[in-house]
This record gives sequence, structure tokens and C-alpha cells, in this order.
Amino acid sequence: MRHEERSKPRVKRLPITVVIADDHPVVVEGLASILAAHSDFALRASCLDGCSAVRAIDEHEPDVALLDVQMPEMDGMRVLSIVSARSPRTNVVMLTGSGLETDMLRAFAQGAKGVLAKCEATTSLMNCLRTVAEGGRWFPQSLSNKKPQSSEPPLTPRERELTFMISTGLSNKEIARHVGLTEGTVKAHLYNIYKKLGLSSRSGLAAIALGLKN
Repeated sequence: MRHEERSKPRVKRLPITVVIADDHPVVVEGLASILAAHSDFALRASCLDGCSAVRAIDEHEPDVALLDVQMPEMDGMRVLSIVSARSPRTNVVMLTGSGLETDMLRAFAQGAKGVLAKCEATTSLMNCLRTVAEGGRWFPQSLSNKKPQSSEPPLTPRERELTFMISTGLSNKEIARHVGLTEGTVKAHLYNIYKKLGLSSRSGLAAIALGLKN
């Protein structure tokens, strides 16, 4: 699997500015230490909760915001939605320790440009941030391969197939004809997909289709 996808690569003016947010001080310190070793990056702020992250992003308007999914006061997904709405120049990378496919898909649906597993941060952090800062996307292999560690069910192969078809603009009727199902069955599958991913419309599915590539 390709770990990155570049849409319209562009030369990024250096340094690449970054804001980090994670509720574990040791994680923040470790990420900051990695960034400090690279002269093409400048850390603008380190935060321990979501509210502080929003304030820091508003103040510094960084090129990249690295956000933990789980944080107190305001979680990373809420911060992502706020940043996407009012700080479009800041590219968001979600940092996750769960490895859940549904976490990754929700992040892309809400505007994240990348998802980075904490277990890969020491080896992939810089490549991830550079890729995202230059206009690309980052899809770590490990998030797709890990077995879910919660009761939340992943998408089935059929649901993944239908998600791809939705992203191409096919109607429910056209999808039903293509896969040999009734239109009612397709609608039932879509209902389950929306429920699993916390979405309410097919436009969200189109936005996350790239995150399903393996």
C-alpha cells in the first residue's frame, strides 16, 4: 500500500510550522524532541488538551496540527471539526493509539489530511508531516491491518465495496444493478455504514473513500 497520496504537490515554504496536542506529557515531549532535530520544522505550541489546542491553532495558524484523538475537555475529533471550519490553511494529522479503522475513516470524513499511529510516530512522523504540509495525504498501513480492540464493528467487505461505489457518484439503483442486490438491500447496507461511521449522508462517504484504500 502507498502511504501517501499527492494531489497537487507544491513547494512548502520553510520552516514547516507545527502545533502538537496530546494529553500525555511524555508523548508531547517525545514528539517535540523529534521535531527539534529537524531544522525544516518549527514547533509553535505544545498542548495537553483540546481547548488549548484550538487557542494555539487560532493564534499561530500552523501549517500542520498534530492532534491526539482522545483528549480531555475537547477531544481531537471536535478540534478537527473546528479547525476545518475556521482555519483551512492548517492541515490536520490525527494521532491515534487505538488502530481502529472507524477512527481513521471518521477523521478523513471530517477533514483530516492524515492519520498517524502512535506506535509509528518515531519512524514515520517526519515523512507524514512533510507529506501533509506539501498537500498530500497520509494513510498508515498499520491502521488498516490491526484487529479492532473495541466492540465497535469494522466495515464488512461488502460495505467497503459499496462505499467505493458511492464515491463514484452512482445512485442506489445503479449500485444495486451492478452488485446484484435489490435497491432495498443497498439502502440497508448504507444505513449500517452510516451508523458505524457516525455519518448522516452519502457526501461523507465520498470524503472518506480514499481512507479505505489498502
